Amino acid sequence: MSSPHNESEPEPEPSITKSAFRKACKAFVGMQPRISEAKEALKVLKKESGAHIKVIKKYMNEQRVMEMDVSGFTFASEEKEQCRWNEDNLLTVLDDTGVLERYKEEFTTTKTAFRIKPPKRARTEPSEE
Repeated sequence: MSSPHNESEPEPEPSITKSAFRKACKAFVGMQPRISEAKEALKVLKKESGAHIKVIKKYMNEQRVMEMDVSGFTFASEEKEQCRWNEDNLLTVLDDTGVLERYKEEFTTTKTAFRIKPPKRARTEPSEE
């Protein structure tokens, strides 16, 4: 045995140095203006594309066409059935509210989510000069 660790345990990941952390933070923040510009450009393109899609959709509806190929892009209309539910609606049809509690106990899971919240934009007040 060359290692005191149990062989089934994965090796611990090397920790991140402060220097690598600071470098990553600086690079991340530095990229944000370019990302914002790209998002804005994409937003404009999507808006323009949406206008064309509306025309295609309207044409398909008028012609009663359910599916159409446009240069490899498949446009399709289909009916879908949904049954949305929430706890309040479910409780109105359940005779025994304990069923919901038992369901929650058995099927509720907890997970850790990682989020990035952008900083709130500072409001710029016009200066009174």
